[in-house]
Amino acid sequence: MRVWDRIKEAHEERQLVRGRLVRRIKGGVVVDLFGAEAFLPGSQIALRQVSDFDNLLGTCQVAQE
Repeated sequence: MRVWDRIKEAHEERQLVRGRLVRRIKGGVVVDLFGAEAFLPGSQIALRQVSDFDNLLGTCQVAQE
């Protein structure tokens, strides 16, 4: 519950969150956010189209609403 509270608080305060890209799945990647897994659509990974998500796995990315 603490993880979800932390995610909710970040959303409400419009804070940047840092997540680690864990694995590729159909249509995008799974991101570890404070220990909770979330789906990130491939179209939302970067401003420009990313041709190979595999190169990003294991990296940390910053996200903002």
